Amino acid sequence: MTFASALGVTDGSRSYASEAASHFARTHAAYIVELEIAEVRAAARLRELRRYQKHLQRTFEGVRIHARPQVPSSSDEDHIRALELNTSVLTQKGEEYDERARLLERERPDGRSNELRGINAFEELEALHTEISQNREALRAKMELLATCSELPPDVTLARVKLAERRQQLHALVVQKDALLRGIAQP
Repeated sequence: MTFASALGVTDGSRSYASEAASHFARTHAAYIVELEIAEVRAAARLRELRRYQKHLQRTFEGVRIHARPQVPSSSDEDHIRALELNTSVLTQKGEEYDERARLLERERPDGRSNELRGINAFEELEALHTEISQNREALRAKMELLATCSELPPDVTLARVKLAERRQQLHALVVQKDALLRGIAQP
């Protein structure tokens, strides 16, 4: 039985295997680039969402500070006027914040906002992060498989030569082992 027949390698399958290995290497590089791009986009969106969350927290704090009622006087009319004043201040602040948000939306670069528009929640970012991690694990497994296949010679003749060299090395090691065992056995 030859090395090629043991592996099921024929002339056609050798070329197919080398084409498959080169296709896998090209696909692997493209896949890594896609993973890195997705990771950068997800990180950018996460930063954007965190900034927006901080903005909302500051806005909420501002609203809460302005919403505190003034110390009511003894008269109910004064209390009603204070509540109306607080309501008008809150309405003005809300309109101001809406206008500021519209201005910020217009100032954002188009490319960045269009790229990240599809990602709307932290849960989606977590799902993307999990998917990227799973894809990296699958990629590592495929790279290990590729590394083992890349050690095989591309030609059956070359494989026979390599096999003959390995057999000679094995024979030399067996002879060396026998000599060492004889040296140990003889006092």
